[in-house]
Amino acid sequence: MKKDNTTKHYCQECKKELKRDQRPCPYCGSNRREIRANFHENMQIRESIGIRKYNENNLKKWIQRSIYGWFPSRNKNKHPEGVERTMSIDRTDPNKEGTYKEKVIDVATGEVVRNVEEKLINHRHNNKIKK
Repeated sequence: MKKDNTTKHYCQECKKELKRDQRPCPYCGSNRREIRANFHENMQIRESIGIRKYNENNLKKWIQRSIYGWFPSRNKNKHPEGVERTMSIDRTDPNKEGTYKEKVIDVATGEVVRNVEEKLINHRHNNKIKK
């Protein structure tokens, strides 16, 4: 936020700009003041999206899953601004092995924190992936 230097004083009657302690108004003689203060604040909007694709014959089990966007980091000390994460799981492989891809980027530095592409059956979190 900006400091008080964005505050300006005006005469409420003639609308002329005045110095902070100037009374009465040297233009019209009024003691009424209008104070305008401008405050600026930055806001950042972060979003993410997740998509699941289902087999036409079995709508209970998804065959592809993707997520993309900003996420809070599991390690707040290392990545306090969060991470941008792209992850996809593909179970459409005819060999039933599937693929797991994930790329994680530190938002503050742009550094690639994690970049993985492996068979789903070899993925270390395979037991945690919901069916």
